[in-house]
Amino acid sequence: KALRIFRRFGADSIRAISENPYRLADEVFGIGFLTADRLAMQLGLDRQSAARIGSALLYVLTQAAFNGHTWLPQANLTEQAAALLQTPLDDPEPVLHNLCEQKQTVRSGSAFGEAEDRRVALTSLYYTEYMAARRLDQLLAAKPEACRQLCDPQQAKTAVTVACGRQDLTLAPEQEAALLMALQKPVMVLTGGPGTGKTTILRLLCDCIETAGGRVVLAAPTGRAAKRLGETAGRPAKTLHRLLNLQFTPDDSDQALAYRAHTEKTLDGNHVIVDEASMIDVFLFRSLLEAVEPGMRLLLVGDADQLPSVGPGDVLRNLIESGRVPTARLTRVFRQSAESLIIRNAHRIHDGQWPELDQSKSSQFLFIPKENAESVAQAVIRLAK
Repeated sequence: KALRIFRRFGADSIRAISENPYRLADEVFGIGFLTADRLAMQLGLDRQSAARIGSALLYVLTQAAFNGHTWLPQANLTEQAAALLQTPLDDPEPVLHNLCEQKQTVRSGSAFGEAEDRRVALTSLYYTEYMAARRLDQLLAAKPEACRQLCDPQQAKTAVTVACGRQDLTLAPEQEAALLMALQKPVMVLTGGPGTGKTTILRLLCDCIETAGGRVVLAAPTGRAAKRLGETAGRPAKTLHRLLNLQFTPDDSDQALAYRAHTEKTLDGNHVIVDEASMIDVFLFRSLLEAVEPGMRLLLVGDADQLPSVGPGDVLRNLIESGRVPTARLTRVFRQSAESLIIRNAHRIHDGQWPELDQSKSSQFLFIPKENAESVAQAVIRLAK
């Protein structure tokens, strides 16, 4: 930690920390607010000092980001900061104003639309989201350049019919509509629960694009998801980090880099398909959009009710709810999938119904009641072993 501090402040370290210990939390990676606050209290700093309140507000916003939030309502933010400081905030307004002036946060008003809608966001998160939205607008406005003939509804329908014949498949009407949309739209979301036929559409889509002379790029947020995508589509798939050549640098104290950094990677393809898109956070989404050139097609596949991203943002759900991105929603569960008790119960639970139970030894879906979290954890470990 001493080395990091010296790297940040140089020969001025002791004076800078003595004057404002909270600069450690704000400017040095790996040193948190609580450590800086202990030091400040030992040095006898005022409990209502602007530096202390400002640092607490930034800490609460950072913790919120770790919990998936890209912003907080101002009332929630000040309430959580007061609880953290164990002292009421008499007048947080000047401190909030100062954080905005220093470009450490962005606050309501023109940034979020309605002035009375009081929101506060870390600058890095606000601009990452803003740049992603702006890039998405560009991609939606551009017409696909490769396989342009597939933008014609009649030619797209013919391509789908030929691909289905080759693979001896008959599509349900909602599957066919989703596949035609994916061939014609520059950006699209394909969503649906387990067993609704997303994999079938992906295989046929790859077939249609490659037959028309296009190149498909397959990716997913995690190694396991990428491997499964590659197996089901019958083509190589990469993790998004590998595809975009993204590096994680944990010792980087400049938070602003989060929105300045963009991938230098040029994708070797013209139709990008990303599976398990519910796991994409706002930083990864921005990097993905930077790598997709206007004129390429982008298909995001996922179920907004499944695994959320670890990082901040609820990207897939926000895209679907915005109504701005063409979305195909698959709802029909097919017979083979409906035979799986896991898939049937996934849909029942989603619809607020009690799952069907089969407690026989051959059952895929067993209900094991436990009294508390600790006994649940022990049971999970025992089952996994």
